Amino acid sequence: MKSPVLRITPSEVHLSDPENYEKIYHVGTKYWKSPEFYGVFETGTSAFGTFSNELHRVRRAALSPLFSRKVVLDLEEIVQSKVQKFCDRTASMLNDNQPVNLHNGFRAVSIDVLTDYAFDNCYDLLDKPGFGEEFFTMIRGLFGTFWFFLQWPILQKISMNTPMWLAKVLSKPVGMFLQMQEECRQQVVAIKAAVDAHGKPPTRVTIFHHLLDPNATEGHVVPSVDDLKYEAFSLVAGTSDTTGNALTIAAYHIVSNDSIYRRLVTELKEAFPDRSHALDFVTLEKLPYLTAMLLKHPKTIIRSYRAIATSDTAPWCGLQRIYDPTRRMPHHLVVGMSAWMMHRNQVIFENAENFDPERWLHPEYAKRLEKYLVAFSKGSRGCLGMKYISSGRKSLSIRG
Repeated sequence: MKSPVLRITPSEVHLSDPENYEKIYHVGTKYWKSPEFYGVFETGTSAFGTFSNELHRVRRAALSPLFSRKVVLDLEEIVQSKVQKFCDRTASMLNDNQPVNLHNGFRAVSIDVLTDYAFDNCYDLLDKPGFGEEFFTMIRGLFGTFWFFLQWPILQKISMNTPMWLAKVLSKPVGMFLQMQEECRQQVVAIKAAVDAHGKPPTRVTIFHHLLDPNATEGHVVPSVDDLKYEAFSLVAGTSDTTGNALTIAAYHIVSNDSIYRRLVTELKEAFPDRSHALDFVTLEKLPYLTAMLLKHPKTIIRSYRAIATSDTAPWCGLQRIYDPTRRMPHHLVVGMSAWMMHRNQVIFENAENFDPERWLHPEYAKRLEKYLVAFSKGSRGCLGMKYISSGRKSLSIRG
């Protein structure tokens, strides 16, 4: 028997009815993030990891100006330079009959752009063997550790208090986890030292120079080094897979489907008849087929998070139609929905498993589907870097 409500743990229910999504994930929501689930990521009081909506508003307010459309456009030169480096190295490898790991390459561009902008200290994964394969192997190991900690929280507390040298001996993933957090902390300490010594960075403002500036925004309180360490860790870890996964899926379908390939090439040639002309983001974002293929396809995006009812007056959402409408959600019951499931709902997205950009080219049909496209989540907890991701994906897909 199929049901829109499933209890998946004693204290958590999962809802599958898409109509419930905006009842949970919206601006001003009364739900807040689950400490049990998000605590395993060890992102502390970062904008991503903080549980309460009140503290999240403070963290997000400091970061939001750094991911505005204007700032993203100002970053275009950095994005283009990383993409060009990726293309040059890929061409060189192909000329030498070497295999190219596009998945790592796409992710390396994302990380190099982010770290250049965040720290003014690029990781230069594009220059490393396998486009930073060792780094992404470490990230993959971290994700496995998270699920382990979710099942056995006591082991997380023990692991996080284990000396790094011992952690590396006992558990490679845990050792890598602690090492990455320490590296993020060292980046923040270095930037803080530079700000304290010189006031402002010699070249341009970065994410963490901005956060360390007491005059960054009205009422801004400079976070502690540990707070910024968590922010750095969540930004780097969050960037490592999102854009790269979407581009890898899109690239596969582009080269596997001749009609998609020809349609995309035709659109690009019409927009950029001169091959030497820069592929600027302002022009790219106006291309409907490119946008449909990269930003609005259900197969290129997965995102979800668990939320908690913070009071015993929170409604049962989807359960209202099954039980008595006056039924209320127990205090601190965790409620979750899955973007992966929403994007594969055959009632909403016909033939959802097919890579079909055409579905977004019919205005009325596309307008109806927009409500159920939750790649970046929705509401006040939605993805902060949506414009940044959009710029990177489009530049990479075309030049790559």
